[in-house]
Amino acid sequence: MTGENKLTCVKFQVGFACNLACSFCLVQEQNTTQDLSISTAEHALSDPVLRRQLKRVVITGGEPTMGRYLPTTMAIARCATALGAESTIYSNGTLLTDAVIRKLHAVGLTEIRLSLYEPVDWVRMKKTLDAMEEHGFNRFIKVTVTRKTFFLLPALLERLPSLRPSRFQIKPFNQTGIVKVDAVEEMTPRQVLSMARLMLDYRRRVPFRVDLLPLCYEFLVESVPDEFVCRCNCGKGGEGYLVINPNGDVLPCGAYAQTVGNLNCADSVSLTEMWNKSSFLDTIRKIEKQPADECHDCVHLRQCLTNDCHSTTFNFYGGFTRGNPQCPILARKRFPAEG
Repeated sequence: MTGENKLTCVKFQVGFACNLACSFCLVQEQNTTQDLSISTAEHALSDPVLRRQLKRVVITGGEPTMGRYLPTTMAIARCATALGAESTIYSNGTLLTDAVIRKLHAVGLTEIRLSLYEPVDWVRMKKTLDAMEEHGFNRFIKVTVTRKTFFLLPALLERLPSLRPSRFQIKPFNQTGIVKVDAVEEMTPRQVLSMARLMLDYRRRVPFRVDLLPLCYEFLVESVPDEFVCRCNCGKGGEGYLVINPNGDVLPCGAYAQTVGNLNCADSVSLTEMWNKSSFLDTIRKIEKQPADECHDCVHLRQCLTNDCHSTTFNFYGGFTRGNPQCPILARKRFPAEG
């Protein structure tokens, strides 16, 4: 590990249960009821090297504000606060009552990222965002777009300013590796590029910050300055993070099917040791220096290598010798009807 490649963020997936049943969500396909234990989370954060360099913890699910998960969510946020790190939860917002928000604020949680899912309950979401703001949280909203919800996006964007977001993030559905899900939820190349054009124009027109997350491929339709391209940091150079799932498995990010270790094994090593010594993470870090042959001459290669989420490539092909199958240029081969 060099000074430029530190583990600075840990993402905890506290469980797979959720009070919603979104058709594109990977957690519905999990065959375990295992919940992340507080002791496993505390063990992860007891690593002395990590404690010195930790900048943020992220808490997700399932739905991390469900009653069965709330104690673990609060314990992780409390630990992050004690270490001087920021903490974020990803929530669908439907269970974020004023009382829950107050509890999260009391343990030092610094950010709530509210995900909107169709059909959006606009009245409820506004009430939740108002309560968040009253307790000092920014009005942070995130949306994942699928093949089926793409047609609803213009109407959502038109109504979004009524929620007065301080920041808005959007991303296309990321392949799960589950054929029956991907076959109906993955956006077509034409949809991805249309969304990129729509969002680039939208970003220029609204007063709040708009982030186009990896897989948006906005740089395919317009030259985008590097500072406006959201980088994917799964094990690559720069600030990076690891994910711990409810089973104690450690992954480069939640989208990867490949683990780099398990915290519950008797011979488990610390997170920073996994970060330093994992051959799989080393392979991910080398992607920028070893582009796939089919991508080698692409004029967008530089931005794609630093921005792209390569988990899809690994899950689809079992390695990194090919380009991302969700790239609109390459995906046309799988969507011949689009030409």
